[in-house]
Amino acid sequence: MTRMQGTTPATGQARLNRRAIPNVPVVSHDGREWSFYDDLIRDQVVLVAFMSIGHDAESNCSAKMADVRKLLDRDPSDTTLFLSITVDPGADGALGLANHAGRSGAGGFCGPGEAGRWLFLRANPGDVDLLRAAFYVHRSLAPVPTGPKMITRSELLRMPPERAVMDCSMGLMRYGNEALDVWGAAPVRASAPDIAARLTWMRDAGAPRPRTRRRAGPFPAVLS
Repeated sequence: MTRMQGTTPATGQARLNRRAIPNVPVVSHDGREWSFYDDLIRDQVVLVAFMSIGHDAESNCSAKMADVRKLLDRDPSDTTLFLSITVDPGADGALGLANHAGRSGAGGFCGPGEAGRWLFLRANPGDVDLLRAAFYVHRSLAPVPTGPKMITRSELLRMPPERAVMDCSMGLMRYGNEALDVWGAAPVRASAPDIAARLTWMRDAGAPRPRTRRRAGPFPAVLS
C-alpha cells in the first residue's frame, strides 16, 4: 500500500481528548482512499473498532457492530460512522476484507453521509500502530511513563485469538463526538442496545437544547 501524496501526521485541532489522531492514509473495503482524520474523524460521531478477519470468530466484533448498526439505522437522521480497522493488513488483503465487509453487512460504498456508514479499513502496519496508540493509551502516552504498556501489534498477532481479544484495542470499541472532543469506550461484549444508546447520547450531546419558559417569581410555599 502506498502513502497518499500530501498526507502528514495530524496536528493542531486533530485530537482525542487533546491527543493527536494521526491523519494517515487508509483504504476502505470498496477500494477508496481516505486521510484518516481529515476524511473520517473530523466533525464526525464515530465508532472505532480494531479487528481482524482471523480474530472476528472469537471476538464477534463485526457481528456486534452489525447489530448496533441495525439499531441506529431505525433513525434515518443518524449519521454515526463505523470504522473497523484491521490489525493484520498483511493477512487481510483487499479482496478478503471486502468479502468480510459484505458478510458483516457493510457491502457497497458507505462513506461519511452515505447510507450504511460503515467502512472496513486497511493501512500500512506502522500506521496501524500509530492509530492503536492514539485510541488506546500506552506507556509513551501515559502520564506516568512506567505505567501499563499496550501490547504491540506484532505480539498481538502471535497470540491465540482467545488471548488476543483480552488486549484493550481488541476488546474495547472507542466512540466519540470529535467536534466536541468527547470520547468513551464500550466493551465489545456489551449488548448492542447498550452500545447504541451510548452512541445516540454521543450524537445528541452537541445538539442545541430547546429553551423552556420558566415561571417567574418565588417558588410556591409547601404547606404541611
